[in-house]
Amino acid sequence: MMNRLDLGTQDGVTVVFGGVYGNLEALLQFLAVMKNSEIEPHQIIHTGDIAAYGANPEECAELLRSFGCHSIKGYIEEKLANNEADLHCGYGADSLYAQLSPTWYDYTNKAISDETRAWMGALPQQISFTKAGYKCVVTHGGLRQIDSLHFPSTERNILIKELAAFPDIDAVISGHTAIPMMRLPGEKLWHNPGAIGLPANDGTQRGWFSILYPTDEGQICIDLQSINYDWQQAADKMREANLSKAYAKTLETGLIPNMKDLPIKEQAVTGVAIEPRAFLWPPKQKSQ
Repeated sequence: MMNRLDLGTQDGVTVVFGGVYGNLEALLQFLAVMKNSEIEPHQIIHTGDIAAYGANPEECAELLRSFGCHSIKGYIEEKLANNEADLHCGYGADSLYAQLSPTWYDYTNKAISDETRAWMGALPQQISFTKAGYKCVVTHGGLRQIDSLHFPSTERNILIKELAAFPDIDAVISGHTAIPMMRLPGEKLWHNPGAIGLPANDGTQRGWFSILYPTDEGQICIDLQSINYDWQQAADKMREANLSKAYAKTLETGLIPNMKDLPIKEQAVTGVAIEPRAFLWPPKQKSQ
């Protein structure tokens, strides 16, 4: 069982975002959007993976800590906290992801301070809150395994089976894949707000996050939004640091290098631009 921090009832806005990935330019722009929207740090939850491909892992961790929003332990935080070298992120040891990982992970592991490493190790694995009467849980990958990969094409029965083991949960908000996702397995919700520090393989350079708020009709509105930032500067800094050219190119093209590691349906929509949109869940008000 993963350890979980409960925030209680959240009556107003809750922002969820994932995958800073050491991308300082993206994080600075996201925080500017939050400030301009007058959204307070206690209303914001990060779904994990503060550090990874980008050139500023320590700076991003320090900035996120000083900002004061909530954060859970992602796959990368777990590996860094334990000083582990085996990194395949759920894709498998023979995946292209695993082949590309050593360069950026070695850089990140050396850049992270002991203080930051200890902070990462102390993060909760999940955060829960109640909104509009529904129990929502923020997790990194799956409810039982931190590196579980759930995509928009993941079979409905897989999501239903995972949710069935946690009958108290009405909605799951996950990260890990960097691809926005809105699924309704049964009567429950599984949502991924995407990542701010890496494109969603949709051919655009944008990052993604979601704003959740209760409606007067007793539903939750999930508003998927994008950010634009100085991705060229972020990519240039990656090259200057001798990081993976493949991931620097990703920031420029909006296409991930390991797209062949993705499920067939996700590969089929490579380069198809995602549009910001809002969803109402559940489709009808919860019966009393």
